[in-house]
Amino acid sequence: ERIRVQYVEEVDEKELIEAAIGGMLSSLDPHSSYLSPDDAASMQVQTRGEFGGLGIEVTQEEGFVKVVSPIDGTPADEAGMEAGDFITHVDGESVLGLSLDERK
Repeated sequence: ERIRVQYVEEVDEKELIEAAIGGMLSSLDPHSSYLSPDDAASMQVQTRGEFGGLGIEVTQEEGFVKVVSPIDGTPADEAGMEAGDFITHVDGESVLGLSLDERK
């Protein structure tokens, strides 16, 4: 509260809290750090290949997105996607060579 009221410039409360959390975690050891919710979601896509909004778990194979498994009751399941399917285009554009994060 003191920083928000007395600091010379206006500060964004969310940024301030995230910076405080980041500082606390980085002081623990050189391997700990804070990820914002957006960064954490992006990392999940990169490390596990999960696209929650579509309901599929994917991997990268031969430059394309390969479906590992659709999740029951999700848009991917309802569209008939199956394990082993390749996604080559999204909205008519090729995904060849894009990272999983760029394909969202």
